[in-house]
Amino acid sequence: MKKLVLILSLAIFSLGLIACEEKTYTLEEVIESMDVVYAGDDQSDHITTHVWLPLQSPLMKNAALSWSSSNPAVLDEYGTVNRPLEDVEVILTLTVVLNGLSDTKTFTVTVKGTNVYYDVVVHVDEATSDFRVLSGQTITGLETPEKEGYKFVGWFKDQAMTLPFVITEAITEDLHVYAKFDVLVVADVTVNYYYESISTEEYVLTETLEIEAEVGTLFDGSKEVTGFVLNTEQGTLSGTVSAITPLVLNIYFDREVYEIKYYSDGVQVDFDLYKYGQTISAIADLSMSGFTFDGWSTTPDGKNPYTFGSAATSDVTLFAIWIANAQYTGYYSSINNVTDANLKTALRILISQMTTLTYTSTSNMLNVSDRNPSNSSQIILVYTRTIVSGTWDGGSTWNKEHVWPQSKLGTASESDIHNLKPCNPSVNSTRGNLPYANGSGTNKVVSGGYYPGDADKGDIARIVLYMHVRWNLIINTSSVGDLNMLLRWHMEDPVDDFERNRNNVLYGYQNNRNPFIDHPEFAERIWGVIPTSETSNEQALFTPVFEPTFEVIEIITYEVDITSLKRDYIQF
Repeated sequence: MKKLVLILSLAIFSLGLIACEEKTYTLEEVIESMDVVYAGDDQSDHITTHVWLPLQSPLMKNAALSWSSSNPAVLDEYGTVNRPLEDVEVILTLTVVLNGLSDTKTFTVTVKGTNVYYDVVVHVDEATSDFRVLSGQTITGLETPEKEGYKFVGWFKDQAMTLPFVITEAITEDLHVYAKFDVLVVADVTVNYYYESISTEEYVLTETLEIEAEVGTLFDGSKEVTGFVLNTEQGTLSGTVSAITPLVLNIYFDREVYEIKYYSDGVQVDFDLYKYGQTISAIADLSMSGFTFDGWSTTPDGKNPYTFGSAATSDVTLFAIWIANAQYTGYYSSINNVTDANLKTALRILISQMTTLTYTSTSNMLNVSDRNPSNSSQIILVYTRTIVSGTWDGGSTWNKEHVWPQSKLGTASESDIHNLKPCNPSVNSTRGNLPYANGSGTNKVVSGGYYPGDADKGDIARIVLYMHVRWNLIINTSSVGDLNMLLRWHMEDPVDDFERNRNNVLYGYQNNRNPFIDHPEFAERIWGVIPTSETSNEQALFTPVFEPTFEVIEIITYEVDITSLKRDYIQF
């Protein structure tokens, strides 16, 4: 309609110009007369469809008009409207050039978004809160109101509180929402808490709670208490609050019962039951032939002594600490009276006193240490038990296998002769640096690593245990194999005369011994009882914590004269 009126006005104005003398207007007057023409009910702050941006002045035909937009994607210089989701403000700029002069005029308009919003006014008594909600969405941020002495009943759409409103309801119109409250009727509630005594099974009233609760509601007086459990068979845990008869709840708690287990050499020898808070007392000392009982530890390795007299707060498992009564002489005299917990450290100190050999010199030592007992010119190769000439030929007939792989030795000596075994070169290559893994029969690559063969698995295990103690190397499946498996191999393939002779020979060259060959029982003293199968008594085994530091030992190092040290057999 506005457009039609403007056109008619322009026509009448043109006729007037024919009838009378043409009037001249200034640039300012031309600009002032110009405006944006809106369609329908649109106006500058509410544009929903295209607008008309005039390109000719009705006052001065020779005036040049042009338009520009601050956001052409929403409203361009031709008046075309592309409505966004949300309202967008656009600045339209009109430029007029007249008689060599130019000036501009701006129009700020708002293009309405296609999203539809509704206004929701929330009333809580006299207070109001305003929410603007997208059509089809729910009110967010509407919290349950509180009013002292009253309880909140719910929301309603009318002041008469007859039309309920649910806060999950989609908003499709402007709305007023009202909070309804009822007077809160309360009554007294008494809760008596009884706790079981430590010394008897009687209950002692320890705590009384006096509170007010809403009439008609179910009140539950139960709660969680450290060291206690609810007795659901005695007393009353809950009840309905009444304005006539005061609610009294009597709640009983039983003390938690904890078990103290006692183990010796992997076998449970006793147990005790204690109530929460009860003082834990020591049982009678144990006795075992060949050992002195030295108390209890919370870990199987005996390194965490347990002190009795504390209050029971959890289950406890204790392990007996034993000191061997055996009197060691000669090489092992320094470990007399050493507890199992300290045995590994004591052995490390002992076997670290050694002669450092050159790697080259060990070639003419292994043909003595691993000599065939039936033929002194031959040696027995590891893994295959093949008998070959003992003469060192540079590694063609046999070469040197590092039981603990050379690539995983870290700072350990590659020339520690206890870790070297003569081996068929191709077999050595096949094993590579694979960790040892379970198998049966002859040597082979198996799932998870390499199986050394039934005849050699115990020898291999004892060498690995020696390297762990001597050089503080970590035993795991990434390095050399599973500790528990190696301990089983130690038990299943016991020390034989060939291995004892080898230990004696190596002692003559390097001046230290493999203690697990001389005293196989050291393994159980350090790691606990060792089951002889994977499925039996697994709990007796454990993986000890790796100690990153140990006593610094002065190592004796010098070159060895092979001729003077080489011998057939060394008595020990």
